[in-house]
Amino acid sequence: NKLWNVGRFINFRIDQAKEAGFEIKQNTLAHEMITAQELAMMPLPERWIISKAHAMAHAVATSLEDYSIGDAGRRVYEFLWDEFADWYVELAKTREFENAQFSFRALIYAFDIALKTIHPFMPHVTEFLWQRTCKRHGIADTNALMISSFPALENSILPIDHDAIIDFDAWRDLVRGLRNLRAEYDVNSKSKIAVKIFVSTPTLADSIKEEAQGLALLAKVDIDRLDIILQENNIVTPEDSARVLVADGRLEAFVPYSDLKTVKDLSKEFERLERQLGKLEKEITSIDSRLSNPGFVDKAPAHVVNEAKTTLAEKREQRDTITASIASLKEEQAACS
Repeated sequence: NKLWNVGRFINFRIDQAKEAGFEIKQNTLAHEMITAQELAMMPLPERWIISKAHAMAHAVATSLEDYSIGDAGRRVYEFLWDEFADWYVELAKTREFENAQFSFRALIYAFDIALKTIHPFMPHVTEFLWQRTCKRHGIADTNALMISSFPALENSILPIDHDAIIDFDAWRDLVRGLRNLRAEYDVNSKSKIAVKIFVSTPTLADSIKEEAQGLALLAKVDIDRLDIILQENNIVTPEDSARVLVADGRLEAFVPYSDLKTVKDLSKEFERLERQLGKLEKEITSIDSRLSNPGFVDKAPAHVVNEAKTTLAEKREQRDTITASIASLKEEQAACS
């Protein structure tokens, strides 16, 4: 179902653009591999989805070579369902035709990779969809999917933008955090909320500004009341606002209680922050346990160990931030008593 609906959306989107008189450049629908140079020119969501597609293709090729069939299928499934369909396709809906060349390129390119990698598991439906999308729109390098080249073969290098993956994952965590906040306060699905976002890096701040339409669509944010502030240290917490701390610690968002249709409920805030703190404590314990294990530190690649150390430091910093917020709430509660 998901695979079929994605194919329908891509055909609909391209046909809609052509009917509107929008000319799609030939290289947008070309089947050639996206190079590192072309990837670097794309907006953040496109760099993210192409990088994830390339990483998935490499992982699937390795798994198939090792006869790890189940792992290969799982990786394709996670990419297609959890990343491509649930996130990128939804974001693509916010692209205006005049600015959608990169989006069209990423949509059909990533879908082509997904179909080729899942073809060994679902040959008939993938062949049909490939004929109706990729071949129909001129990006096919052969007459049939079953004889086309696999995306990642031995000695092939598909570029991956690791910074784009990190930044977009932070953006996704922001959307998830705002969605969770809306759910916790039972905000009407049609109501839009104001958000003030503090960002620690200029590139991430620029990316969030560029994807304001996506944030408005996926988290129901009022784009006219969206403030993005570059501030590395000493964030001044807005009064009467609920706080959302994003996973990697580079983003903090605040939503006015008035938009949550409630007055400040100290007990609810305590519960919410305590849940976040409990989750962080478990993650910190898990990472700390790995780093305390000589088998992991001695045998794992150096970059993996360093990433774990960096993540642990970030998690501890987030824990300190939430602990400070809880202490602040206790002081406020005491003052009100």
